[in-house]
Amino acid sequence: MTSPSAHAELGLDLPERPGTHCLEHLIQASATRELVVTEDIRDRRGILLVAKGQRINAGLRERLIARRLLRPLESSLAFCEELRPSEVQLAAQRELDEHPHLRQLLGEQAQPVMAMLARARTLGAPGTLLTTLGQTRPAAFSHAVRVAMLVSWLAALLSRSDAAMREAAEVGLLHDLGEMYVDPVVLEIPEAQQDFAQWRMRCVHPVISAALLGESGVYSAQQAAAAREHHERIDGSGYPVGASALSPLGRLISCAEALDGLFEREQGHAQALARMRIALRVVPGQFPRDVVDLLTERLRDCALEQAPAHDPQHLREVVAALLDGLERARDEALRLQRGGDLREDERAALQHLLLLIVGYIMAIHDSGAGKMVEQLPWLIAAPEAAEEVDRVCCELRWQLPGLRRHAALLAHRRARSADDWQPLLDALDIALPTAQGAPAPVPALDTAPLQTAQAEEEAQCDAMTDALG
Repeated sequence: MTSPSAHAELGLDLPERPGTHCLEHLIQASATRELVVTEDIRDRRGILLVAKGQRINAGLRERLIARRLLRPLESSLAFCEELRPSEVQLAAQRELDEHPHLRQLLGEQAQPVMAMLARARTLGAPGTLLTTLGQTRPAAFSHAVRVAMLVSWLAALLSRSDAAMREAAEVGLLHDLGEMYVDPVVLEIPEAQQDFAQWRMRCVHPVISAALLGESGVYSAQQAAAAREHHERIDGSGYPVGASALSPLGRLISCAEALDGLFEREQGHAQALARMRIALRVVPGQFPRDVVDLLTERLRDCALEQAPAHDPQHLREVVAALLDGLERARDEALRLQRGGDLREDERAALQHLLLLIVGYIMAIHDSGAGKMVEQLPWLIAAPEAAEEVDRVCCELRWQLPGLRRHAALLAHRRARSADDWQPLLDALDIALPTAQGAPAPVPALDTAPLQTAQAEEEAQCDAMTDALG
């Protein structure tokens, strides 16, 4: 049991009003599992809204939704039958059965990892919300289970203690609870296709997850911090705040989150493990070196399927488009830097972004991909090299939208004039050819305000992320 200082140390607060989307999830889950009030729910004036012992149902929606509450709603509710450890283990076994590459990666440690999940605490408001997640968002629950398996496995690889493995498993299970406060319509849009406003709504979810863990009185400040950091990168290119000095547990869960993203993207792909090996090291400095080295060694022990054939001409076109766009973005960043009248924080943001862009360019050249722009015969004669280049291109194609959004976030926070940054953002809108040769443009950034119905939600997201960044 931890002290409430976890919440104070992080400086995070849950909103006084119940989250509209979270309340809908709770009401939906209450149709299949009885959800009751564990202490009187009162508004800020002390007026009783719902008495202890009453069941939650759709009829209470209007009574709760617009009121400022004395305590966060989540802390006053519990299911009569919360999620059991056996249910978590059953879900983990199902993931191993459905994802053979996950089973192959975990190897002989799969069963110890499953045993660790059975020891994970799912208590307080986070436990109630995890139970809700399993009822209303089964795909998100499956993701949480896989991340819990991966992060506890990484802790074992690094010879962490059993207690540290259990803490890691708990964060893995609970790290995405903040998504329950985000508009489900936004979550259904693939992250790579979201416009800037939609992404801003999504990227606040780690902050809410951290607040839930911090306010629960069950989980440590380190666990709450790790939940906040699960989309961060140690090169500062992640979100919600572009942090680079991650906590030890945050470093592990950021890797586990990325690994599971690969499993989801490459589900059923014969080259899933080979692509994973590339993804973690394609852009140096994104992930902790000790974890990358351990994973690279482990992946060498996994049987990797024979690489498929590739169209060298198509790969050449993809590499040329990548290099052209990234080099134009680099030049625009340099132009802005030389512009003179910049605030210190804007200059630092540009330098940070320039280093990231150069890292992408170096990744292309380090893979040998740059050679084929002039030397197509080299690629035709070396199918293994073509496969390596294809893996690099696939990973960069996946990461580019994140780089553009990161640049847009820097412009939003640091630029004196957003218009000055627009040519740089435009350069990062890189259209890559598909295998059939047709252009596959990445969605353009849309920084226009949300529609009226979304304006308040966007303002809340801005306030939460800007307060941290």
